[in-house]
Amino acid sequence: MQKKTIKQFEENGFFYLQSIFLKREIIKLREIVNLYFSKSKSYYSKMNHTDFYDLVLKVQKKIKKKVITGTFKKKIVNQLITEINLDKNLLVSSYIPMFVTRPLDKNSIATSESDMVSFHRDSFYGQKFLNHQINIWIPIFDLELNQNLQYIPFSHKIEDNKIKTKRLKNFVIKKNSSAHKLGMLYEPKMIKSGVNIKKAKRFKVPKNNILIFKSKLIHGNALNFSKKIRFTIAFGIIEKKKLIKKRIPINFRERLPQFIDL
Repeated sequence: MQKKTIKQFEENGFFYLQSIFLKREIIKLREIVNLYFSKSKSYYSKMNHTDFYDLVLKVQKKIKKKVITGTFKKKIVNQLITEINLDKNLLVSSYIPMFVTRPLDKNSIATSESDMVSFHRDSFYGQKFLNHQINIWIPIFDLELNQNLQYIPFSHKIEDNKIKTKRLKNFVIKKNSSAHKLGMLYEPKMIKSGVNIKKAKRFKVPKNNILIFKSKLIHGNALNFSKKIRFTIAFGIIEKKKLIKKRIPINFRERLPQFIDL
């Protein structure tokens, strides 16, 4: 089974991992979300951008306090070491953001620009060692197909120098805002060439699963066309050997290095 998963991960750039080992934590995550998002969907759809992300940041802080402990991270890391034969000397993200995406429907004031990150790979917004990062994307509630994150098949095999981007100015998300603190981008880069965006597909994360994917896999554009709000958390891991003689930048959200020991 391990060889099959490793082969799939290398060829496709992603795989799905059953999350039964996180059952207790998922239950707690759902309890917190339901506590803070107890009103109707239309109530949140009509909230202005600032108020909505102020609320999400409040929930994220509660989750960090009650759920996102070293034990939570270790459970996932240990599972991945078993699944894809990773080096045991790993670092993990110091900050775990929460992404909450409202449905894009006629009743919502949300826009594609304000509620999702466009197609990218993580190294667009950091040092090149991020190309070695493995991303963990955890749906708090099971997803419908049209809620899933999108990706460009086999794009993890495209070299950085083949991709051209353009930085957007005067964006709806402002620097140091709640949305920015949650991982949204205030000056996103749009892909101009080198990647065929028309080939985009949606992941199909099964029930009771989490998504594991290479950071080089072009992903994002997670437009939510369902009737439900999407709630997810995400973080990255990287093998220490990929960071030899590399200076790890400080994450402004935690005032800690971007990657830390478990």
